[in-house]
Amino acid sequence: MDSKDMMDNMMGMAMGLSMASVFTRVMERTMENTMTTTTTRGAYENLMAQGQRYIYAVVDGRSCGPFSLQELTSMIRDGRVTAETYLWKAGMPDWMKAKDVTDIAPIVNEPPVFNK
Repeated sequence: MDSKDMMDNMMGMAMGLSMASVFTRVMERTMENTMTTTTTRGAYENLMAQGQRYIYAVVDGRSCGPFSLQELTSMIRDGRVTAETYLWKAGMPDWMKAKDVTDIAPIVNEPPVFNK
């Protein structure tokens, strides 16, 4: 085997090791994100089932709460919380408008109910 072949083999091994390292890091991050999402989803479902207060809202210019999902739904129906109201709950990186919070958007975007 000449020096060119040896260099080619060494380069191939180095590239393989480099790719393995990148693949390992990607898989570790994917597993961390999957575990966090699953844990958060399970915790959220438990909070809903227990009627626990876990959602914060900006009402009249100040943060209030925590509220249960039932309390927040009542506030939406009363017009105190709208699609443009900022909400936050554990697991969210920052405050978001109610219309952009996945589990709240269907509630806040319902057509109003008219009483006759």
